[in-house]
Amino acid sequence: MSLCLNPDCLAVNPETHRFCHKCGQKLWLKGRYQALKLIGQGGFGKTLLAVDLDKPSRLHCVIKQ
Repeated sequence: MSLCLNPDCLAVNPETHRFCHKCGQKLWLKGRYQALKLIGQGGFGKTLLAVDLDKPSRLHCVIKQ
């Protein structure tokens, strides 16, 4: 599953989609990082678990918004 990168949406989408079915936002950051789930959030932003699709090993990383 892919999580929408729009901070106001955060809809869950099928992994094969490139755009959010709810708001139309691109799902991959810079065409490379795919957000998988929300790890945490606080007063200054959100942290998302992501995968680096550019690497053959598909390393996990985080996206901070």
